[in-house]
Amino acid sequence: MDSSAGPDRPPRQLLAAVCAWWAAAVLAALHVVAMWTSRDGLVGLLVEQGASRPDAESRAQSLLVLNTSLDALVALAYFAMSVLTYRRLPWARMVLTAFGLLDLVRTMGAGTSNFLLAAVLVLALVLTWWPASSRWIAGEHG
Repeated sequence: MDSSAGPDRPPRQLLAAVCAWWAAAVLAALHVVAMWTSRDGLVGLLVEQGASRPDAESRAQSLLVLNTSLDALVALAYFAMSVLTYRRLPWARMVLTAFGLLDLVRTMGAGTSNFLLAAVLVLALVLTWWPASSRWIAGEHG
């Protein structure tokens, strides 16, 4: 069903997709906070696996910085590319889709703890490619 109010207004599906992408970005930011607040648990796990305390501290720091960088990149891409997709730039939708699919694979590899993020990503991808959204991005009406 085409839910657009007119040729100059995007369909509701695309608006919902943008909201879902922004929700995914917020969840990525919350993931960063959760990782850093559980830093001591990660260090403890590394020590249990045989690493010395200083080595565990260093490895935990490296892992947290890497994952923070990835989550920040993903969140920035979700915000920027969803806005550009909303402005009818088809290449932005392709970039957004690539980031979303890669993040979905990464999320699914992390287990069930990221189920909410995985569900939001699937919703965002589906709504981004919904026929009404595709027609609007292509500049077609009706």
